Amino acid sequence: MPPTVESQPTNVRLYPLFIVVVELKLREDLRAGESLAEQSRKIQMSLAGTG
Repeated sequence: MPPTVESQPTNVRLYPLFIVVVELKLREDLRAGESLAEQSRKIQMSLAGTG
């Protein structure tokens, strides 16, 4: 069917954009994870200091 052949180029064009979006999302998640890890470390250190 011709429509499938026509839809392929758009997918090829959108694919790099999708990769960029996923990479940005993963970086945001990594930053959030790092900040959460730092917060938990601070809480653990403060609890260890008071205990």
